[in-house]
Amino acid sequence: MTRILAVVLVIVVLVWLVKRYLLPLMPTFVQQLFSYSLDAEMKVLAMDAVSRAKEEYRAELTYDRSSVKVLEERILKDLHHNHLIEPLSAETLMSESQLWGAYLGEVLRRIRDGKWREKSSQRGKRAMPFKFSSRGEVFPCDWVLRRIKHGDEFNLAEAIEEYVKNRDNAAYTGLSEEA
Repeated sequence: MTRILAVVLVIVVLVWLVKRYLLPLMPTFVQQLFSYSLDAEMKVLAMDAVSRAKEEYRAELTYDRSSVKVLEERILKDLHHNHLIEPLSAETLMSESQLWGAYLGEVLRRIRDGKWREKSSQRGKRAMPFKFSSRGEVFPCDWVLRRIKHGDEFNLAEAIEEYVKNRDNAAYTGLSEEA
């Protein structure tokens, strides 16, 4: 009987210790383990874009401004051509614009540091801007979508040059027309 009481007492003390000391730490610990980061996700997508460019298009994407021309002329031109022949589904347009837009955003990050966000001060939720100041944001995924849909009437290299020219302007919002 004494053994049973001792075991019960140990269990009660352990439960109390867990509740008192471990439970308050759990949300923070779990949150750190499983925290979602759009920034990290877009970096991974950008790396996937580099791999896919090499494998499917035999194109070298190097995260510099000159590689934007390669992206436009080798990859997005091909996607636009395919879209003209047989329109791409909404899902395909979304995934292609996110993949190549993630790469484009990482090129922008090397010009001026910033972070990916889900919400835009201009467009609201799910706009996925690349935000580089309190008010400044651009929309690389939308730029890519416009390029795929409309071809070379939307020029990414020009958009990048505009971004470079305005990189010190905190209020710069880029070419923000929607696709």
